[in-house]
Amino acid sequence: MATQDTQPTSPAEWQKYADAVGISRIPMLSSDKVYAETHTVRDVLVDASSIFSASKGESVTILADVLVFSGGENVVKIPDCGVFMLYSRVITASSPIHIVFEPETKSECVVMIYASILDQPLSYSCKSHDPSTVDLGSGSQNVGITLQIKHGKPKETYMPSYNDLSEHPKEFAACLRAQLRIASVFFWKQPPIAISLTSHIARATSKTDSESILNAQAVALGQQLAAQALAGPNTSYAPVLPVSSYLATLDDAIETASAFEVQYMRFQDRKLALQDRMAAWGTMLDHAEGATNMHRSLRDSAYEKYSNACDIVLSSSQQFQLDQITLGDKEVEFKIGIEDWKEKMKFEAAFKILTAVISFAIAIGAICIGDGAAAARAPAEAEEAVQAVEEAESLASDIGKILKSDTVKKLKSCVMMTTKLLSSMSTTVEQIRNLEHNPDTKIDDDWQVDGDLNSLVALASWDKWQLESDDQLEFAIEQKINGAAAYRLALRQHAINGKLLAQAQAQAIKAGQEYVQAELAFNLSQSDTASLKKLKDEYRDEEEQAEKAEAMFYDQLMSLRTSVTIEMRNLTWAYKFYALEDASIELDAQKTIEEYRVDALTIREKIDQANSRYAGDYQPFKFKVYPDELFLTGASGIVDSLKGDHHTASFTLVPPNTKTSNYKQLLSGPFIEGSHFRVHGLEVELVGARPKPAYLRRGTATVRIAISTSGIYSDIQDGQVFHFTSLPLQRVFAYEMTEAGEKEDVVVHSTFPSTNHAEPPAFTQWTIKLKQPDHLDLSGLSDVRLKWTGAANFAA
Repeated sequence: MATQDTQPTSPAEWQKYADAVGISRIPMLSSDKVYAETHTVRDVLVDASSIFSASKGESVTILADVLVFSGGENVVKIPDCGVFMLYSRVITASSPIHIVFEPETKSECVVMIYASILDQPLSYSCKSHDPSTVDLGSGSQNVGITLQIKHGKPKETYMPSYNDLSEHPKEFAACLRAQLRIASVFFWKQPPIAISLTSHIARATSKTDSESILNAQAVALGQQLAAQALAGPNTSYAPVLPVSSYLATLDDAIETASAFEVQYMRFQDRKLALQDRMAAWGTMLDHAEGATNMHRSLRDSAYEKYSNACDIVLSSSQQFQLDQITLGDKEVEFKIGIEDWKEKMKFEAAFKILTAVISFAIAIGAICIGDGAAAARAPAEAEEAVQAVEEAESLASDIGKILKSDTVKKLKSCVMMTTKLLSSMSTTVEQIRNLEHNPDTKIDDDWQVDGDLNSLVALASWDKWQLESDDQLEFAIEQKINGAAAYRLALRQHAINGKLLAQAQAQAIKAGQEYVQAELAFNLSQSDTASLKKLKDEYRDEEEQAEKAEAMFYDQLMSLRTSVTIEMRNLTWAYKFYALEDASIELDAQKTIEEYRVDALTIREKIDQANSRYAGDYQPFKFKVYPDELFLTGASGIVDSLKGDHHTASFTLVPPNTKTSNYKQLLSGPFIEGSHFRVHGLEVELVGARPKPAYLRRGTATVRIAISTSGIYSDIQDGQVFHFTSLPLQRVFAYEMTEAGEKEDVVVHSTFPSTNHAEPPAFTQWTIKLKQPDHLDLSGLSDVRLKWTGAANFAA
């Protein structure tokens, strides 16, 4: 079949997909019925040619995930007043497809074709009429085409949406539910297939009230994948608890799923006596009630995680807004400098690209923070900047390294997608949350699920923009353009914190849709349990009832398996944070219970291996630095911020990167030689500040400082950088200050080893806030002493 990063594109590959073990285990995948002179076929993969050739003069409806045609000419004979309806996500063939419709003489008939993906060009003709190419598939605004054929002459009508599902065959909803189950199977192992399925389902259900829950489920799955792609493969959630806590939770989840699976296998066994199968049914119902409680716990945990993610977005956005203001201030002088320089020098390309950098930076920032009227204008302004960069690329110039148009295009695309997903997700979470109190809450339909994961690489886009724009401004500094150096510093801070905001937003999208999925799983578990109880009371050993029950029990089992996989993912994240390496555990909800147990054992062994990698524990460190050693902000930046109205200062540390410009190392503060930096905390001492006399007690006053991190972290090992999102570190540091401003005893410690919680890396955005600034005379504040304590690996 296709690789993990692609989906199939040929009949042979799609056949392997349809034969996959995970799909074959799904109940109620297919049906084949003839009713009221209409032959209806529903399956994962359908060979259209065989259905058409077997048709006995009746109308035909085909509902498939994948519809296979023979390459070349396909002749379809349509009976008098016949209706042929073809519904699929994918139409595939080995070569371009041409369908020749041959209706009976003078008959009127209708052909409807719906598809989201065409592996080959599709065309049709009727008798002697010229061929017409069908405008469906990727890049098309249409979901389907209707051909009304009268006297052999077709009339085309394209459909931009599916409208309400009541207008489509009843089997269509069953087909979509089967596709959602398939998406759940491929969610972990082959994201491109899963996101293609969810995008198709979301679009098909975007205009219907009856399937709003199905729409929300599809969007939740798809947007989780999109958010993960935005964050990049090296970004994961950092646990706040030790690895052992996640191992214990995983063990409990495995045992719960195991007990249910045993009874599910008994119920599936048609050879068992009815009494035994009913006993299995009853046992599964008991387990289902326990599973509902587990789903409630998972839902509550997911919502808490989402709330924390939103808090991180808020704090990151607030800091980015300050960066936006600073960048705008520095832009004024730089623009004047560029205009003055332009009159003296004749570098047209340089002028275009430098002004484009200025326009693009402000525009992309406005989009990120949704800055009112500025945000409304920003997309157009960003596009103008992209065009200016394209023009500059085409001009011959000797301005050194040049910012690439592809870089700004990708960054603009990713930022636009992130803001769109974030807005959509926030609305959905609010509506899903209301379901707890009002089951009749209307859930807005959505189909904003990006089908191209390869285009969603927000963090990588920010990295490229940061490096290329910095190199570009090096030219401006070499040309001694007034304001260039100050603007470059502001742009660096803007780009660094823009990337942090992108990480926070991507995690919030993912966490929000995880909550949506967990809430829906809880609600469906409740409703399915009630339905299964009623069905059990009415059961008379009828096959249709058994299939219906089996499908609901399958959903319960898959929900439990998904819960196990989520706990396994939490454990692999905890291990990655602990060891700074991937656990190499394949996440797959289709694994057997024994395979899950083996994976848990593997993690335990890997923890032992990580612990035995070094002869001793990580070495403690105590770094004392001054702000001027942090390069970007310098002492004046932090001091001025602490003296300002908000009495708050922020700075960001990033891992050292010897492959790029030297400033990267300076942005790392004291955390350069070594890896796996974990901090116990930070202490801050104000130099030059004095307590006001009214607050002195026996010669000293207490200085209280709130110290926090953004919740977006990075760490480094063997040259590889890892990114994490987690809870912000929030601590209060307090010390006694003498009348002369000297530091004495610490009253409240902010640095201490943690035993019950994981400690954060040093590379994050740090914020310092004076809690009682009115108690201090800050007029003499001239510097700030920073002291980090923690542990790291300093071995060569």
